[in-house]
Amino acid sequence: MNTMTPDERNTVNLFKAAVNMIKTGPDGFPLANQGLELAVAARLALQVTRDCLRRGEPDAEQRSLMALTGTTSRLIEATYDGNRDPAIPEKWFRARAELVEPE
Repeated sequence: MNTMTPDERNTVNLFKAAVNMIKTGPDGFPLANQGLELAVAARLALQVTRDCLRRGEPDAEQRSLMALTGTTSRLIEATYDGNRDPAIPEKWFRARAELVEPE
């Protein structure tokens, strides 16, 4: 089992909260004027990714977290570079729905 430290668990919980704060429009992309929310989510996504990679072989929860951090980063990048590929938010919503909770 790959038990997280209390600090790592706190970072994961903050990341999940940050993801839930992102409001999206009908196209699935974040609505305008959410720079702070996106910046916080991006920073926490990076930290969660680093924490998961440091743990070695990921368990189911960590694999699902890595999927969510990756799709969150892609969604944020696409928001700023104007890439409105509908597959990007679709993958993000799927990763959110498939998030595995800790045992």
